[in-house]
Amino acid sequence: HPHPQPKAADAADTTSIHPLSPSAPKEKPSTVQEDQSQFGQKISRGLRRVVDKLTSRQRIDSSDYIRRPFHIGLIYPISTNGLEAGRTVNGVSVHLLVGYAAGLDGVEFSAFGNIENDFVRGAQFAGFFNVVRQQVDGVQAAGFVNINGGSTEGGQLAGFANISAGEINGLQGSGFVNVATGGTYGAQLAGFVNYTHHLRGMQIGGFINVASGNVRGTQLAGFVNYAHHVKGAQIGIFNVADSINGVPIGLVSIVRKNGYRRLELWYSEALQANIAFKMGVPAFYNMLVFGTQFADTNFRWGIGYGVGTLLPITSAFSMNVDLFAMQIHEDDQRIFDNYPLNLLNTLRLSLNLHLAKHLTLFAAPTFNVMVSKYRQPDSGTVGSPIAPSWTVYDRTFENANRMTQVGNQLVPFSTNVKMWPGFHVGLRF
Repeated sequence: HPHPQPKAADAADTTSIHPLSPSAPKEKPSTVQEDQSQFGQKISRGLRRVVDKLTSRQRIDSSDYIRRPFHIGLIYPISTNGLEAGRTVNGVSVHLLVGYAAGLDGVEFSAFGNIENDFVRGAQFAGFFNVVRQQVDGVQAAGFVNINGGSTEGGQLAGFANISAGEINGLQGSGFVNVATGGTYGAQLAGFVNYTHHLRGMQIGGFINVASGNVRGTQLAGFVNYAHHVKGAQIGIFNVADSINGVPIGLVSIVRKNGYRRLELWYSEALQANIAFKMGVPAFYNMLVFGTQFADTNFRWGIGYGVGTLLPITSAFSMNVDLFAMQIHEDDQRIFDNYPLNLLNTLRLSLNLHLAKHLTLFAAPTFNVMVSKYRQPDSGTVGSPIAPSWTVYDRTFENANRMTQVGNQLVPFSTNVKMWPGFHVGLRF
């Protein structure tokens, strides 16, 4: 059979594609802007080059393919396909070590690895690796790594890593890393890191998720989420996005274009000098809070975290609803003490007057709940003295089943709860 001449755009790679397998990654309808950072483009191009080097480049005309229902072998070319393995499409294939074929239209098992020069339609199972040059319609499952030089319709499951140079439409699940340079339409689940271009679905990573393009769905990471544009949610300790239409939930959330970043200074009846930095988006932001009390004879300070939302009213007025908690460090405690619970919880409704573009005056009624296991050294009283005189609730709960040493006597473990209304007055920048 004459070999077809490659088109100009395909001159660098004349590997033919089996007529039963897709000849190119499937186009996905998208309403999001096809925008990608230059950094992400470089990552994708680099990963594609790596996959091309790892997979076979043998040129085979698909019209020369031989179809065989069953194949068994040890290692190429010691098998029932012999030297014809490179142009054979198998239905059922079993290899004791490493199998090699043009394609798979069924199921394949190998104790160590499988290599398909063209496509897989079905399932590959290997003790160590699976490699496919063009397209997978089905499942790759390997004890260590799966590599696909094209797109995947189905899933890749590996003990260590999955790599797809095209799109993933389905599931990538690995113990360490998943890579889909073309995009993911489904889910990536990894023990350490997930990387994709566009994501429509979910990324769950033990450490970091990266989407160099757009996300429509959720990124959930044990440490860092990064995306170019997000329509959905980012949940992690650190969240970074160029822009977001949704919510980032974490300790630090950085949104470059439409993010909410505010610095606040205020006075309150509990802690006289307070500072907070708010990060996220107007609909949902995170707060890092620090405050001190110096008006009393004892100096105390607190540090905490909170969340909140902005409620626009007019160009001159707005409201914020904040909920935050601060662990209070008492004057007699050393910096590296094993602190007992001493938590000041505050619900605040701020009424804002916008004085200038970057300056807002706010006043806020608050409701405070102090939950404390701190025991005052002089009196032995349980509870922090931080509360004002107008508390509306003050009660100590004792646990008679647990005892602690105070001075020369054993006393029950106790928890004090105080509640009171308060106020904040401050400036926001």
